[in-house]
Amino acid sequence: MNDNHQMISTSRFGTIQVSPDNLYEFPGGLFGFPDCRRVVLIDRDSDAPFLWLQSVDDGNLAFVLIDPTLFDSSYAPPESPEVLTSLECPDITELVTLAIVGIPDDVSGMTANLKGPILLNPTSHLGRQIIHSGDYSSRVHILDAIQSGCRASGST
Repeated sequence: MNDNHQMISTSRFGTIQVSPDNLYEFPGGLFGFPDCRRVVLIDRDSDAPFLWLQSVDDGNLAFVLIDPTLFDSSYAPPESPEVLTSLECPDITELVTLAIVGIPDDVSGMTANLKGPILLNPTSHLGRQIIHSGDYSSRVHILDAIQSGCRASGST
C-alpha cells in the first residue's frame, strides 16, 4: 500500500484503500449530517453515471451522487463570493458540482436534489453543500428528466 493512502472500513464496500486525491473536507458538514466532515469520492463503476460520497469517519454513511448536467445541461451553481472563498476557489467553473440521489424501492423513481448541490474543489480538497437560489427541486425525477431532455426545474 502506498504510504499516502489510508484504509477505511465501510458497510457498503468493506475495507477500502483511499487515495488522498479523492479525500475532501467539509468544514460545515452536510445538511442533516453536521459531523460528516471528511469524505471520499468513490467511482465504483466507470460506465455508470453515479459516484459515492463515503464518510471517512462513519462507515455506515454514504450518499449516491450524479452530475446534474447529465439531465439538465444548463444546471450550474449560483455565483457566490462567500462560497468561492470557503472552498478556496477563484472561479466557480473550477468546481465539481454533484447532486445527491434518492433511491426508493422502485429505482425508476430515483430523484436528484438540485436544490442542495454538493460542490467540490479538486485543488483544495474542500467541499460544501449549498442551497441553490434558483427555482430547482430537491426531488427531480432523474429518468423523467433524461427522457424529456427538459430543464429539471420547478417543484416536482
